[in-house]
Amino acid sequence: MNPYREMQVFLAVVQAGSLAAAARQLQLSPASVMRSIAALERRLDSRLLLRGPRGVSPSAAGEGFAERCEGILQRVAEAERSVSGLHANPAGHLQVALPLLMIHQVLTPIALGYLAAFPDVSLTTLAREELPRLVEEGVDLALVVGHLPSSSGFAVPLGQVRPLVCAAPDYLQRRGRPDTPQALHAHRIIATSSTGHVADWRFANQQTKLAPRLVCNT
Repeated sequence: MNPYREMQVFLAVVQAGSLAAAARQLQLSPASVMRSIAALERRLDSRLLLRGPRGVSPSAAGEGFAERCEGILQRVAEAERSVSGLHANPAGHLQVALPLLMIHQVLTPIALGYLAAFPDVSLTTLAREELPRLVEEGVDLALVVGHLPSSSGFAVPLGQVRPLVCAAPDYLQRRGRPDTPQALHAHRIIATSSTGHVADWRFANQQTKLAPRLVCNT
């Protein structure tokens, strides 16, 4: 029996809690199921199942192996369904990372419409001001504002944003309105930075380096 089939048999036994029940589910004889498990344990040199009066249960090593088998078999099944065209209607879980303000101001109405159109999809959003770690965090799709180094192989531009210099009306009433970028040095500055490093503020014909009183990562 090939390793893929051995994983199927082993996982069926773990989920059923019984060699006989797994044999019926797989339409195999109990002897074939026992031989498959024995061959798998010999090949891995590890006891995967513990036999008891109430059936079988996975050992500590077997629990971890069963979890990984389930993930592998699910991915194989998904790959086969995609080839046979069974994914005409999207289904599954989607994890999206994007800046917090984008979640509130841009994504939410889009997400509600998307989930209504595709009821078999579930969605998780992650607020990430810094560059997301796609593989480590299991992110399927990320929206990033800013320059992405060495990203032409997997990233596509969606649009452009531009920064604005804003102030509260009562602040301007108390401190006055700056007429030039250099006049900002006399004001209390709030800056945003996901890394803690505050870049120069760039204007149409000049740039200026400011010392913010407050730095936020959103």
